[in-house]
Amino acid sequence: MTVSQGLRSEQTFPSKFVKVLDSEMHYVEVGSGDPILFVHGIPTSSYLWRYILPACQQDARAIAVDLIGFGQSSKPHIDYSVEDHFKYLSAFINTMKLDRLTLVLHGWGSIPGLQYAALNEEKIKGVVLYESHIRPITDFNMLSLPVQQLATLLRDEKEAKKAVIEDNFFVEKWLHMGAVNKLSPEVVAEYRKPFATQASRQPLWQYAKELPIGNKNTKAFHMIQSYNHWLRDTQVPLCLMYAIPGLITPMSTVAWAKENIDNLQLVELNDVMHFVQESKPDLFSEALLRWYRSVL
Repeated sequence: MTVSQGLRSEQTFPSKFVKVLDSEMHYVEVGSGDPILFVHGIPTSSYLWRYILPACQQDARAIAVDLIGFGQSSKPHIDYSVEDHFKYLSAFINTMKLDRLTLVLHGWGSIPGLQYAALNEEKIKGVVLYESHIRPITDFNMLSLPVQQLATLLRDEKEAKKAVIEDNFFVEKWLHMGAVNKLSPEVVAEYRKPFATQASRQPLWQYAKELPIGNKNTKAFHMIQSYNHWLRDTQVPLCLMYAIPGLITPMSTVAWAKENIDNLQLVELNDVMHFVQESKPDLFSEALLRWYRSVL
């Protein structure tokens, strides 16, 4: 089967759950072989990868996980800090006994994912990054214009909390801003499910508080700073896919990566935005498999 065959085939995958620490984490999987683990960002879930997994099933065991507090994973009484996400994602990988692992990381999921890779390099076969946090943000001007606008909103805690908790900003606004095409009511409804009540939106509020926007005192900043050194030194094959213009990975960051990360392949994705998996999943899948087959 060629790469293009099977794309855009939205399959319904059986939900699977695994006990992780004090909770259950939800995942779906298809195929066999060395594992590729797909980790989503905000405010999505494993549902984001529904078009990508079928395209990968003949090359690998493709697994998409719901971060703790997202999708169908449990919502334990935790802060949902980036350290919590790292702890639960690490426990998920270890409980699933995933080795020779390729990580495909998107948005906020890239921070715990890259921290895991940096601390467990012997288990990592390769890493694919899209709209990922790859270097510490030390200056407001390093942010893309849309993220600068988001950062401005978040500076007023009262207004920010109203937007995120009461108005469900990340599902009702941010999700749409990051997609080229208009998302269908069915797709939006799927992303709404985990955040149906104000209490259930704590993971989104914690993200808003920790978003790397130039504050050097956050846990996220220090974690990015830590694995940034690993990115520059590692011999693990890396692929950075990027959009023009990017939201999380603007062109200035792409240029930095080209200059500072040696073992890196750059792949430009045309006419896409933050949620390429919704807008052009075939383009993403083809680029991913082209890299995976040629490099790994």
